Amino acid sequence: MNVSLSSFYEMHESTLAVDAENPLFRKATSNMIAAYTVCEKALRALTPDQKKSVSLIVSTQFGEVSSTLEFLTTFYDSKIAKPILFQNSLHNSTLGFVSIQLNLTGPALTLSADERINEALAETAAGLLSLTDHVLVCQVDMVPDFVKENYAVAYPHLKDHLGWARAFLISKSSALLPARSVPKDLFEFKYTQEFTQLRSLADV
Repeated sequence: MNVSLSSFYEMHESTLAVDAENPLFRKATSNMIAAYTVCEKALRALTPDQKKSVSLIVSTQFGEVSSTLEFLTTFYDSKIAKPILFQNSLHNSTLGFVSIQLNLTGPALTLSADERINEALAETAAGLLSLTDHVLVCQVDMVPDFVKENYAVAYPHLKDHLGWARAFLISKSSALLPARSVPKDLFEFKYTQEFTQLRSLADV
């Protein structure tokens, strides 16, 4: 298999720090900040020239839950649909934020495939490797504490994903060779604790 895991980074919501003085994060959601943080660190493995050939996938099952609730509550109370809240309630808002802030100009898309998410990510990443030399896959679901328990019951297969952000930078082993496939096991949560395990899976 001619793909490899160039870098991996993960963070838990408990370590999420927001610089209130940084205008970059002033109106950003927790999903945006977490996704930006892990993606920025994962991309450090690439040179500026290599970053010109990166596709981005943002995987989120629930999207911007906090922003959606705030938008609906504000609309109910004031009967005014505030544009910034509506904009930040969309799945694509996290994708757009990361793309803009990291100056990624390659193909970019979001995925929400429930129980098939690992398989869908593998298939999509493999397809994007035919367009760019690298694919940055970000999994993120920062949700309010008061819904987390209900979500974990309704979606037990995503329990270990709630409150985490993870970034996988997948690269062609050779830019001259077409990518054949990406192992779906690469995105199994049980493997995310050890970078060496991830690398061995990617290089099989």
